[in-house]
Amino acid sequence: MTERIPPVVTVLADRLHELLGERLVGVYLGGSLVMGDFIAGSSDYDLLVVVSGDVSSADLSRLVALHERLVDELPNAIRLEGD
Repeated sequence: MTERIPPVVTVLADRLHELLGERLVGVYLGGSLVMGDFIAGSSDYDLLVVVSGDVSSADLSRLVALHERLVDELPNAIRLEGD
């Protein structure tokens, strides 16, 4: 991929690392952005977040809160779609 990683993805990855620490294995960007058919304003950011161990219900609550804060700070964070 020759294009720059979108700032919203970089911010998310940094905050995931803060939240999950060493349990965060990686954040992988896929979909239309890496395939070359991304359309600004309508395409989403497809992400795969890999962690070691189980994700608890408390972790899920913190992840939801993280996403809500990101949407408040960076409106295009609404386009983050993760697995």
